[in-house]
Amino acid sequence: MRLGHLVLEEGAPRTQSGSHSWTATWQFALELSPERLAALERLRAGGDLRLHVKLRGEVRNGIEGREGVEETQIQVGQSEWAGLLREMGYRDLLLLEVPIAKPDQDAELAHAAARLIAAREWFLAGRYGSVVQECRHVMEALGHSLGDGTGEMKHLRALLDKPKEMTKDDRLMAIRRGIFVMTCLAAHSTDDVSVRTSWNRHDALAVLTMTASVIQWITEERDV
Repeated sequence: MRLGHLVLEEGAPRTQSGSHSWTATWQFALELSPERLAALERLRAGGDLRLHVKLRGEVRNGIEGREGVEETQIQVGQSEWAGLLREMGYRDLLLLEVPIAKPDQDAELAHAAARLIAAREWFLAGRYGSVVQECRHVMEALGHSLGDGTGEMKHLRALLDKPKEMTKDDRLMAIRRGIFVMTCLAAHSTDDVSVRTSWNRHDALAVLTMTASVIQWITEERDV
């Protein structure tokens, strides 16, 4: 995985050498976006961090110049990297990465993915009620793809009445039904409860994350 380019914190160094040997120390910085940092953590998988660094420099003697390249490996121990993450504040944020599924064959699943992308765009536009409405369409398309609809209230009741008898598929259906029931609140604009309900950024983010997690979960289960 390529992380990016190292940047000298104080600009490009220009050092004039003489007849004696000399040493110099320069500090480099690498800017990591949250997405790159999350991808790095996924590849690290809780172990040590191993970086491959390539340095390129140029030495000039009057008009003539010579370029030099040096490559090295830097290994950062697990505990040391964990300390750096704490200093950056990364440990204070739970970053949930949910890739958007792009199915090629299942038309209904493709429709669900398209609706999910639309929900994301509504979220970026600050239309939080529209995010929740789109997620309802996602759950409907997902149900059509699986051929089992959006579930029934019995799946939610089973969580209370007979949870120990529920399989993983039963529990996933209950989750899907719960998300569908939640998102219906944004779609029924004539109901008294719906009219009195407002949706903020935190609401939309929670619904979008749950919906995206379910569609990705099911997509990966099919690929196994």
